[in-house]
Amino acid sequence: MANLKSAKKNSRKDVKLTIANAAYKSKMAQILRLAQTKSLEAKGITLPEAYAVFDKAAKRNILSTQRAARLKSKISRTK
Repeated sequence: MANLKSAKKNSRKDVKLTIANAAYKSKMAQILRLAQTKSLEAKGITLPEAYAVFDKAAKRNILSTQRAARLKSKISRTK
C-alpha cells in the first residue's frame, strides 16, 4: 500500500489509465476483427475512423507508432 500522498494519487491515476487503455485495446481489437472478416463498412466504420483509433492509441503510448502504422497497413490491404 502506498504511504506517500503522491504515491496514493499515482495509484488512483493508474487505475483510471488502465481502464482507459483497456477500452482502446478493445476498440482496436474489434476493428481488426471486423477488417479480417471484411465487414468494417457494414458496421459503419470508415477507414479514416479506423486509422484515427490507431493514431490516437499511438499518441497515448498504448501502441508504438510503428505498430500502429503496420496495423493501418494491414487494414487497408484487407479492404
